[in-house]
Amino acid sequence: MTLVLSVLAITLTQMVLNQQRLSERALHMKIDELVFAMKGARDEIAGIEGKTEEELEALRRTGDIAENVLEARHHG
Repeated sequence: MTLVLSVLAITLTQMVLNQQRLSERALHMKIDELVFAMKGARDEIAGIEGKTEEELEALRRTGDIAENVLEARHHG
């Protein structure tokens, strides 16, 4: 009986996790689509969830630089 309940618990857990992964992938696809559709958005941001910490930091730095350039253009 314990074995059956353990297998059932594991199976249900896997089903829930699979559904969460599916929902997460769908959400990422929606966000990626918005990034691609936005004028001025950086294409390399789409799919960012697969980047390493170093790549994320590099993207953050280049985003900060671009933001500073745009701000300077508006004030200059």
